[in-house]
Amino acid sequence: MQKTLILKTPPADTAALYAQDGRGKDATCFAAYTLPNGFVWLVTEYDPVEHMAFGWACLNDPQNAELGYFSLHELNEQVLWTSIELIDAVGRTVIDNTPTLVKATIFPASQRPTLRDAIARFVPAAAGQLT
Repeated sequence: MQKTLILKTPPADTAALYAQDGRGKDATCFAAYTLPNGFVWLVTEYDPVEHMAFGWACLNDPQNAELGYFSLHELNEQVLWTSIELIDAVGRTVIDNTPTLVKATIFPASQRPTLRDAIARFVPAAAGQLT
């Protein structure tokens, strides 16, 4: 059974997979997905049939952020529920099952940044990473 995608998808004119191959930091960024915990996914290419994207991902660690493929279905699951481990005032671990929404930023055609500029906007600590 196919899962329903409830996230906003990248625009219809998003570059197809491999279309921006070799452009690196100069690739056009079509969409950004962020979580409140600092996770960021920047989409430079997208397959609307498989809901697979290529772009840059930073899972709250700019030193280990990287280009690669990711599934919007996996991000979709983050929209539903995310378990967060918290440490309370006396040192006990508490699991907080709070609904956590992925924020989607879809860039209009006239305002699409390069990947370099999108990284600087969403993860300033990693701005110099792609040189």
